[in-house]
Amino acid sequence: MSHPVSSSRSFRLHYVLPTLLLLAAAVLPLVGGWRTLYLRDVANAHLEMKWVQAEAMAEGRIPRIDPYRAGGQPHLGNPNTVPLYPDNLLYLVAPLFWAFNAHFWIHLLLAPFAFYALARAWGLGREASWAAGAIWATSGYYLSNLNLYNLVGGVTLAPALVAAGLVLARRPTAGRFAATAALWALVLLAGDPMTAALTGLLTASAVLVRHGWRPLVGWPLVLAIAGGTLLAAPQLVEFQRILALSFRGHWGYSATAAMAASWNPATVADWLIPFAFGRPDLGFWGHSFFQGSLPLYFSLYPGLLALALAAASGRPRGRAALWSWALVAGGLFFALGSFNPLVRWLAGALPANPLRLPTKLWLAVAIGAALLCGLGFERLLEGRRTLGRRLLPAAAVGFLVAAVAVWLAARPLGGWLSGVISLPDPNRLAGPILGRWIVWCGLSALLAVVLARVARLGSRRPRVTGAVLLGLHVAVQLLALRPLLASDEAAFYRARPPLADRLKAGSRVVHGAHDGLFGPAQIPVGSYPDTRLLWRQRQMHRELFPGTGMRLGLRYDFNISPEGLDAFLTRVTAQTFERLDDRARVRLLAASGVDYLLLPRDLASDARDGVEELYRQPSVQGELVVYRVLGRADPVQFVGRVVGSNSLNQGLERLLDPAFDPRTMAVLAGTLAPLEGPGGRAEVVSESAEELVVRVAAESAGALVVQRAFQPLYRATVDGRPAPLVAANLHRLGLELPAGDHQVRIRLDPAPVRRGLWLALAGLLALAAGAALLHRRAGPAPGRP
Repeated sequence: MSHPVSSSRSFRLHYVLPTLLLLAAAVLPLVGGWRTLYLRDVANAHLEMKWVQAEAMAEGRIPRIDPYRAGGQPHLGNPNTVPLYPDNLLYLVAPLFWAFNAHFWIHLLLAPFAFYALARAWGLGREASWAAGAIWATSGYYLSNLNLYNLVGGVTLAPALVAAGLVLARRPTAGRFAATAALWALVLLAGDPMTAALTGLLTASAVLVRHGWRPLVGWPLVLAIAGGTLLAAPQLVEFQRILALSFRGHWGYSATAAMAASWNPATVADWLIPFAFGRPDLGFWGHSFFQGSLPLYFSLYPGLLALALAAASGRPRGRAALWSWALVAGGLFFALGSFNPLVRWLAGALPANPLRLPTKLWLAVAIGAALLCGLGFERLLEGRRTLGRRLLPAAAVGFLVAAVAVWLAARPLGGWLSGVISLPDPNRLAGPILGRWIVWCGLSALLAVVLARVARLGSRRPRVTGAVLLGLHVAVQLLALRPLLASDEAAFYRARPPLADRLKAGSRVVHGAHDGLFGPAQIPVGSYPDTRLLWRQRQMHRELFPGTGMRLGLRYDFNISPEGLDAFLTRVTAQTFERLDDRARVRLLAASGVDYLLLPRDLASDARDGVEELYRQPSVQGELVVYRVLGRADPVQFVGRVVGSNSLNQGLERLLDPAFDPRTMAVLAGTLAPLEGPGGRAEVVSESAEELVVRVAAESAGALVVQRAFQPLYRATVDGRPAPLVAANLHRLGLELPAGDHQVRIRLDPAPVRRGLWLALAGLLALAAGAALLHRRAGPAPGRP
C-alpha cells in the first residue's frame, strides 16, 4: 500500500500534537495531583489494594497476602491487584493518590501510540494510523476502562502486542523479538486473564491472516511468547496456586452467573447517544437493559466521525479490512453472551467456562472498528468524497428524523420508559430522558453538518482536512464522555475522618453497610445535592468504609473482593450473613474476633446484649452507630473446649448455639472427639503479615485459634515439626495441640515464589539467547566491518 509523502514535522504538528494536548488537558487535574478518580471499583476496591502494596513496597517487599482485608486474602496471586506491573514503582517515589491515578492517565496517553503501531503494522499511512489511534483512545469503550484498574493496562497494550507480533513475523530482529516478549509479559501482568487470553488470540489471528501459518509456528514468535510467559511466572505460579483454593476455583460460577454482563442488542442506542441509559452516577436508570446491574462499560459510544469513517472503509479490499471485519463480527457474536443461544449453550456445556463477563470481548470489536476507521481515513486522504457528500449528510438527516420521531412519539415512549426505569418515581424521569435524547439527536445532526462542511471545503487539501476533522472528533468525544473521567478533590480523601479517632488502629472491623452484610444498604439519593457519585464516595470516606479505614490501619473482616479469588471459606461465611438475623450475625462476629461493628441503623433489640454502643455519628441516612462486640474471641488464643464439624452448616449451627463461648471454645473442621480441658495461654512472640510465632502453655489438649483467614497457603510447625492446619470457627486458622509447652510457627509457604523466580530467570536467559541468535543472524550493521 503506497501513501503520499508528508513531512514528519507536519504530521507531528497537525495530528499528534493536537490529540495529545486535548488528552493532556482532560487528565491535567490527575497529573497535577489535586483530583482523583473515584468511579466504581477505582475507589471501592483497587485503591485499598494498592495502598496495601504501597505500604509493603515501602518496607522492601511485595505482599503475598493482604492482612487488612477479610482476615488476610491473597494479593500476589490475585491478578486483580496488579501486583507486579512496572508502574507500581511509582508508589516508592510518589504519594499514594498521585501514583494510583497515574496508572490511568499514563495508559490513556499511551493508547493512541499503541494503536498507531498496530495500524502501521497493517500497512496504513502515518495520518490514517494516528487517526485510528486517536479514535480508539477516545472511544466510549476505551474511556470506560478508566474506572477498571485491572483492565486498562491490558486493553491499552493489546494493539501494541498485535503490532509487535506482526512486525516480528515479517522480519525477525533482536529488538522486535524482545519487544514482543516484553509486551506479552506486561499483558499477562496487567490484571485480567481473560483480556490477556483474548489479546493472545488476536495476535495469532493477525499473524495468520497477514503472513500465513509459518511465522505463527516459527521459533522467534513461539519463543517470544514462551519467554514472556516465564517472565510473568512469579505471579502466574501464585495465581495457579490460589485458584483451586478460591471461591471461583472451588465452587465456580453457574452458567447464569458467568453470562452476567452480556451485551444486550437493545443497547445499540448507546452507539448513537452517549449514556443513552443514564450517566455513570446515581441517576443511571437502565439496569433492566443490563441484566439488572450496572454495565461493565458505562458507554460504548464511538463518536459520529468514527461511525462515518468505518462506513467509508467500504467493502473489504484487503487483509487488514478482512481481519477487522472478522474481529467486529466475532466480537459481537460472543459479547452477546446470554442473548446469543449458541453462546448460552456453550456456557452450560463447557466444564470450565472461558466466557465469564462476555462484554469483555468488546476488545475485539473496538480494535476491529478502530482499524476500519483508519482504512476509511485512508480513503479520505486519497480524495474520496464519500464522507462529506454522502455519509455525513445522511447522518445529519437521520439524526433530525430521530429527533422529530422521539418528539412526536413522546407519550407512548414516556409510558414505555416509565415501565423500565429502575429508579423511584419513573414518571417524573421519563420526560427529561426523552428531552435529552431529542437534544442529543439535534446536536449530532448539527455536528454532522459541520463535519460534512469541513470535509467538502477541504477536499483539495485532504491532510489538513483530516487533521481538522480528527481534532474536532477528539474534542467532542472528550467533552461528551467527560463523566467517564469523573474525579473529586484528592485532599478530601487524604484527610483523616473524625470517626477514625473512635477506633483503635489494628482493630478488626465490620461495616454493616458494606456488601449488604447486615441487610441491603439503602442509598439516600434524594438526600444528596445532586446525582453525582462523589457525594456517595464522600459519605463512605467519612463513615470509614473499607477503602478509607484500611488506609488508617483498620482490618475489615468479610470485605470480599468481587472477582471470586478470595478464600472459599471466607466467601461462604460472608454469604451466610444474608440469611441470619441480627442476633446470629453478632454471635458470628464474636466468634470471628471482630472488635467493632459500624451500622447505619440500630441493631435489633435481641442482639444488643452482644454489643456495647460507643458512638453515634450523624449521616445523610440518619445516624451511623458504632458498636463494640462483647465476648469476642482474642486475636490469638488457646482453648481447651473443642468440638468438630463435618459440614459448614453443622459448624455454623454450633457457632450460633447460645452455649458457645468464643473466648473458651472452638469448632474445628473434621471429625474429632470433643475436648473439655481448661485450655491454656498463647503468647505472641513475633507477628508480621506473612508469619506468626506463638508460645503456647497448654494445661490440656486443645486448639490454637488465630483470627486470620484459613488459607492453605500457610504452613505450620510445632516445636520445629510440621503440623496440619485446620479451619476453625468456619473460616479461621486452627491447630490442634497436646498438653505442654510449645513453640508454634505459622508462615506462608515460600516455595511457589522461589519457583516463580527461577522460572522468570529461565525465561530471561532463553530470551537473551534468542535475541543473541537473531542479532548474529542479522550480521553487522550497514557501513560497519
